[in-house]
Formats: sequence, C-alpha cells, structure tokens
Amino acid sequence: MPRYFFNIEDHVRDEDNQGTELADAAQARLHAIGFAAAILKDDPDLVWDGREFIVQVYDDRGDPVVDVIVRAEDRSANQRDKINEGAIPSASETR
Repeated sequence: MPRYFFNIEDHVRDEDNQGTELADAAQARLHAIGFAAAILKDDPDLVWDGREFIVQVYDDRGDPVVDVIVRAEDRSANQRDKINEGAIPSASETR
C-alpha cells in the first residue's frame, strides 16, 4: 500500500516524516481534507486575517498529490472598514 505524507504549512512548516498508508491518491485527498478540518477545529485562529493554512500531500516518491489551502476573512469587518474609508456608501447615504 502506498504511503502519503501530509506536511503542514501556516507560519511554520511542519513536515510529516512518518506518512500514512492509504489505498490511493483519492484516499489521500480525502484524508488531507479531514486532517485540515481536525486541526482547524482545534485552532481556528490559524486562518484569520488572511493567513493561509496549507496541507501539502506528497506520495512516497516525493511527487505532489494535492494542496488543501484554507483562508478565512471576516468580511463584515472588511465591509465596515470600506464604509468608514468612504469606498462604499453607508445604508443611510443610499436612501
């Protein structure tokens, strides 16, 4: 069974030196999504303020399989900033 390696990159790179045996690349992709979800459930602040959280998957030959990239932005705060800067009219100005 092939081995896949799940490296994490946020502000620091954490390499998977052991890997996980999975049936194929499709299973590795699914595992990467679940892996990212589990980490972000415990530490959701990893993706705020435009920061990216990345799970990079490689096969046992070192070839890339998939990158799972997650980034979150607080659009409501962004919207308020744009209104305050005058880039977007406020609701009272559009009436």
